Amino acid sequence: MRVPFKTSKAGFTLIELLVSVVIIVIITSVLAANYEKFDGGIVLTDLAYDIGLSIRKAQIYGLGVKGEEGVFTYPYGVRFNTASPQSYILYVDIDGDRLYDGDPEKVETYRLQSGFTIHRLCVNNTTCTTSNSPGGILDVTFVRPNPDAAINNNPANSSATVVIRSSQTTLKKVIIRTTGQISVTN
Repeated sequence: MRVPFKTSKAGFTLIELLVSVVIIVIITSVLAANYEKFDGGIVLTDLAYDIGLSIRKAQIYGLGVKGEEGVFTYPYGVRFNTASPQSYILYVDIDGDRLYDGDPEKVETYRLQSGFTIHRLCVNNTTCTTSNSPGGILDVTFVRPNPDAAINNNPANSSATVVIRSSQTTLKKVIIRTTGQISVTN
């Protein structure tokens, strides 16, 4: 004896299926639109920490870990310049003036990724120069045996801030204190 199949009226109608697909498409598009902003924020944070590590590298070199021409007493530093907002320079201060004097002192040039710039340089949180105005220079130098930072070779300067910016206008700050402390904030 054959058992008849039970037919069920349960299931999705075409309208219910279309509504489900539309909801999934909306959620996916919202996530995709916010991904670029999320990803840019992560890259900006990484860049800020990379700048902090470059400054720390100059500090370590300045304390005598790296020598130039067999001499371990040269100061090392990092130069930021608003005239070239997509790069900064690690240098060895051969003449000891605690300032970058051009190519003979250059050790390495760091280039920022496309879409990211050094937006503003501040000294003591008061004197700030933006990337739109020329003449903004920041030299942070470390002289052996002291791990303290010399900011623009001026003992009155107690801190410096490098503000970096993404193409979405998100900002991150790298703060350097004369005590040698380097920190990254929003």
